[in-house]
Amino acid sequence: MKAFYKVSLVVAFSCLSVFVYGQQFNESDFGKFYLRLGVNLPQGHFKNAFDAEIPLYQNIDEKGGMSAKTGINVEFGKYYFLHEDPIQEMIKVGLDATFLSAGYHPIEWPGEAEENSLNLFTFSVKLGPVVSFNVMEDFYADVFIKAVPTLITSSSGIYYFKEMSAGDESLDLFSDSPNIFALRSDIGVNLRYKKTSLTLSYESGKVKTSSWYSKGEDYMEYQGKMPMGIFQAKVGFQLY
Repeated sequence: MKAFYKVSLVVAFSCLSVFVYGQQFNESDFGKFYLRLGVNLPQGHFKNAFDAEIPLYQNIDEKGGMSAKTGINVEFGKYYFLHEDPIQEMIKVGLDATFLSAGYHPIEWPGEAEENSLNLFTFSVKLGPVVSFNVMEDFYADVFIKAVPTLITSSSGIYYFKEMSAGDESLDLFSDSPNIFALRSDIGVNLRYKKTSLTLSYESGKVKTSSWYSKGEDYMEYQGKMPMGIFQAKVGFQLY
């Protein structure tokens, strides 16, 4: 949540800045296709280290950590402005539609077995309002918030085994349900100069997971909700 508040402050400050210093839109209209490429930086629980001292399944929820590493992201989309003439000669309102956003995250829990590593992939579309400000000449700032239907999938499950005096403990995650659908959110700011851009945003939401957990003689299917916060920094190119 701290990362969410930080991004919210950035967005609010950007809005204030462009209102104070905004100038007229020039003749170029940036409602064109864009291509963005950058890094996924896990935040909070998704980034936190795996904790072997608590019940294994609690690492899926908020008490432990998923140990997700820095990943990559690529996305392709388009702005659709709802009006031709700028409001107050400096503001345009529209929709930001990302047709495809693909991400990758490696996850590695303690242990030497190959099953302790997991390649996690995300495929999503994004849609939501965008407010575009012309700060000066060819420099624009876009503030957006989008709904993010997401497919989360893995190349294999992740398995962890721990020997205990009270009974061995094990957890098998993603191998039984490698494909998960979740509805998440994305909020951020996009800074554009001519055909290049820098996007800073924060994706958040909880993802329902299913895993098999055992301790001693007990064996059960565990349904969890994995917090999945990701800060994204992407360099973009405007496609005409």
